[in-house]
Amino acid sequence: HKDYHIRLAAVRALGQLGAPGESFAMDLRRPVLARVADPDWRVRGAALDTLEVLIPAGSAPEALLLEVVHLTRSPDWATRVAALDALGRVLGPVVHTAAEEALMSAVQDEHAHVREQALAVLCRVYPHGAAPVEARQAVLTRLDDRDRIVRQVSSQAVYRMMTPGQASLSRPVTRA
Repeated sequence: HKDYHIRLAAVRALGQLGAPGESFAMDLRRPVLARVADPDWRVRGAALDTLEVLIPAGSAPEALLLEVVHLTRSPDWATRVAALDALGRVLGPVVHTAAEEALMSAVQDEHAHVREQALAVLCRVYPHGAAPVEARQAVLTRLDDRDRIVRQVSSQAVYRMMTPGQASLSRPVTRA
């Protein structure tokens, strides 16, 4: 529908219809997932909140997870940010390979908001000491990001993702 109010109400209604564990909640996921790419930020936000209700962390079927991963490659930066947020909400303790690749790619995205969201999701899915070396290195590369907020989120990610013994995985220090 052209009116965002209608799309917003529909997404919210779908969230109220299907609670986790209900069999028809599975059928509600696809239309809600489609709204993650909505042009209106309010509808995208409601879709993310609804997905979190319909898909408890770690219970996303692979096909649905791959659809979210596909959205991380959208030409629209706001859709990429929303898709990364969705990944962070539905991923469990075992991160799917395609999701991990999408996160690693997003850390290098041209748009600062996308890099920022990717770093935030990495913090969410990899608690202290659980991050693989590639994820820790991706976070460390953003400490020198051209965007101040990305640098700040990256430094917070270093703190949250690494135990004190792992902080030595930084790149070699070069002196001018």
